[in-house]
Amino acid sequence: MKIHNGTINLTDRENYHILSMILESSLNKRWYPYKDQKNMEMTIMDSIPEMIRNNEPFIMLLRSNRNPESILSFAQKLKWQNEPSEENKIENQDSIESGDIKEFIRRVLEKGFEGGKNGKITFEGDSISELRDSVLQNIEYKVLSIQQSNSSFVIAHRFICKFIRKIQAGENPDFEIPRKLYAETQFRNTPRPIGQMVYRDNQPYSIMSIHSYIENSGDYWEFFTKLSEQLLSGSDKSSSGDKIIETLTGCIEELAKAVGDMHISLSMLKGKDFASEPTTGRYISGIKSRFLQMCHNLSASTVNIEINNEVIDTGELGKKLEPLMEKINFGYFQGTRITRVHGDLHLGQILRTHNGPVIIDFEGEPLRTLKERTMKHSPVKDVAGIVRSIDYALNFKRERHGYDVALAQEYSLKLKTKFLEEYWKIASGSEFLPDTFQAFTGISEFFELDKAVYELNYEISNRPQWSAIPAMAILKIMQRLD
Repeated sequence: MKIHNGTINLTDRENYHILSMILESSLNKRWYPYKDQKNMEMTIMDSIPEMIRNNEPFIMLLRSNRNPESILSFAQKLKWQNEPSEENKIENQDSIESGDIKEFIRRVLEKGFEGGKNGKITFEGDSISELRDSVLQNIEYKVLSIQQSNSSFVIAHRFICKFIRKIQAGENPDFEIPRKLYAETQFRNTPRPIGQMVYRDNQPYSIMSIHSYIENSGDYWEFFTKLSEQLLSGSDKSSSGDKIIETLTGCIEELAKAVGDMHISLSMLKGKDFASEPTTGRYISGIKSRFLQMCHNLSASTVNIEINNEVIDTGELGKKLEPLMEKINFGYFQGTRITRVHGDLHLGQILRTHNGPVIIDFEGEPLRTLKERTMKHSPVKDVAGIVRSIDYALNFKRERHGYDVALAQEYSLKLKTKFLEEYWKIASGSEFLPDTFQAFTGISEFFELDKAVYELNYEISNRPQWSAIPAMAILKIMQRLD
């Protein structure tokens, strides 16, 4: 049977109708990663509880032949009256959206585990008893409506739970990094880690991470885009516009301090997988290789993007990027060190609270493998993530009538430059940075280009209407390097 231009490979006929329904109901979800892939086979890795007649599995783990190391996790509440078949329509609901997942969480916490055919699910973590006590007394539940590659909900107004939709074997950095920061440093600009839900067969797969819930007034992406729209839509170009710029500049200063403090703390972590290391030629070769692979992927695309009344072919753009490596001064990395980093830092990953910025979601870029997401990097990679996010915030509504695109570019440059300057004030002198501001901005420019190419590949597949933003940034960096 064809499902979204793909084929389902069934372990038995009984699962045929169930898999079809699950995939069909997930095609329009933001977190579903295979929207653009054809001829994809899916097999059941496990269902918990084990899928048997007259049972109600909550968690379905499906493996794709395109990426067998990545497992799709579905939180589904399945019900049928007799035997499952194509004639007997099964009730199929996402149990996070419906709130039924709380029943499964309570069951696992009470029992200690829940088994499938090939493995079992447990809760692990030093503070998981807090969750257990709270859930057994109070099951107040709220789903967060934010758009992301996973699904999040709040329990008892105390715990924020992130159900991970694409899981891989190994330790989850979204839990491991905050746990190390709380245990070994004084950095507290991130929610306290509580525990995680783990599926184990012969190795661990983190299905859900749990942190303390932090009262907040939204994230900095929401705040920046709201103020930017007021500033650039034509309605606020007077003294009130000056006030908005002053507010955004103040935000930049507090963000730079939080990010700088985070990187200093990350550089202090101990242990083989976390301690800082010298930046080696092997590391430089690795980031070059990954960049060139992204350029190659872009070269294979055939999308036309209009920028300033000029049509840009993404395939041709990708081909022009590959020789650019010769113009980047990788000598700026000399004498620096690499550390664990956030990996996917942007304005949407930082909450606005009464106690200042709170950084969340340490899982890394969703398109990367777990090995890539747990690699040590130059912390300037995170800096470039913020710089690119500022550019997005100032430009993502550029197509709106009356929006001053030139002014958006001017403000974007000013705010990006301000962030780099403020971050340098906080973190300069650290072993992970070069000795001069010029070298620091040179490294940042490479990672900005790297991030923009990643973004363009992502937008082509997921949000083509946003593709012009990273494409425009790529063109500007190319012009500077020429």
